[in-house]
Amino acid sequence: MFEAHSYSERALLSSERAVQLAPDNEGWAWDMSGAYVFMGNVLEREGRSHDALELQENALYTRQKRFFRHPDNPDVVEAVAISFERVANLRHLLGNPGEALTAAAEAVNLRTSLTKHEPNNPKWKEGLRRATELHKRISSS
Repeated sequence: MFEAHSYSERALLSSERAVQLAPDNEGWAWDMSGAYVFMGNVLEREGRSHDALELQENALYTRQKRFFRHPDNPDVVEAVAISFERVANLRHLLGNPGEALTAAAEAVNLRTSLTKHEPNNPKWKEGLRRATELHKRISSS
């Protein structure tokens, strides 16, 4: 796990530096959101859920900024939905069911919008199934 931690930490630092140099560069900000997700996943696997949540929330915030500029881009919508799911999962794990449920509901809403635009897309249908399952799991606990 040390290798994954070291690699993801370097990737995140590199991404953060790039964004500091060019804060208006959407591509670099998008890459940074991916680095937040990756590092958050590593920290979660290490049992550092609070730290992981902070990074997943950073990813969500960064992705939402792009979503507000490109609300019709399905890849952006999907990425924001995934971030809401990760945040929901961690908030639930950390004993905050109210905030977890809110985040899960946002994921379901975003994934529903994707399936409305492309109802036969199996990727969108599977994403909606997973988000709905997460929402049900959180609401029943």
